[in-house]
Amino acid sequence: MGLMVAVGAGTALIASEATANDLDRVIKMLASQNQASAEKQKAITKLSDEADDLESQYESVAKQADSLQLYVEQLETTVQGQREQLASLEDQIDRVTDVGRRVVPLMRQMVETLESFIEVDLPFLKDERRERVARLNRILDAPDVTDAEKYRQIMEAYQIEVEFGRTIEAYQGRLGTAGDEEGGEAVNFLRFGRVALVYASLDGRSFGAWDQRERTWVDLPSSYGPGIMRGLRIARKQAAPDLVFLPIPAPRDAEATAAAQ
Repeated sequence: MGLMVAVGAGTALIASEATANDLDRVIKMLASQNQASAEKQKAITKLSDEADDLESQYESVAKQADSLQLYVEQLETTVQGQREQLASLEDQIDRVTDVGRRVVPLMRQMVETLESFIEVDLPFLKDERRERVARLNRILDAPDVTDAEKYRQIMEAYQIEVEFGRTIEAYQGRLGTAGDEEGGEAVNFLRFGRVALVYASLDGRSFGAWDQRERTWVDLPSSYGPGIMRGLRIARKQAAPDLVFLPIPAPRDAEATAAAQ
């Protein structure tokens, strides 16, 4: 009977050890499966995140593509407008070139007319006015000056000449022959528009006027002296505007008449 018990106990022990080994293997297997499942879950999560990122990138790229498409369409519209504008500019350039060919001779004629007018006008500030014309002639031949700028300066010179007819002026110069300003006695000139050009000697004792018909200087009686001297002071803004008497030729004769300022 004791032998049988011993055998039975050994069998139980063996069975117990076998069960423990199986349980350990099962635990290890479950642990391995759990780890594998966790790794798979990580991989699935990573793939899901990557898919979300790709979807987000796709949506962003799609929006950019739509925006670029709109931009391209806008550029096409702009380019078409620029093509039309370029064609218009080319047409305008052709017309400007044609106008330029006609304007250049006209501007030269205007300068020649101004030069002739100065020579037959009252002989005031002759040197200054002649130099202005000479400068215009130089500008007309200057290749680096645009036609628009040439025309502007010509019109400016004409405007200056127009203003001479609306103003009075006092200046000092020389009493040259035939109205030239070279040589001759130094005097004080008084220009009353283009109506009268008179002078007084520097000592205020002798007076004269330009005779446009004879194109020469003529002496004036001393009775004109007070009017001329006062006119000089008015022109220099040394006296208030007032009535002065100057020798102004009448339309049909050379009788002196009064000029008011």
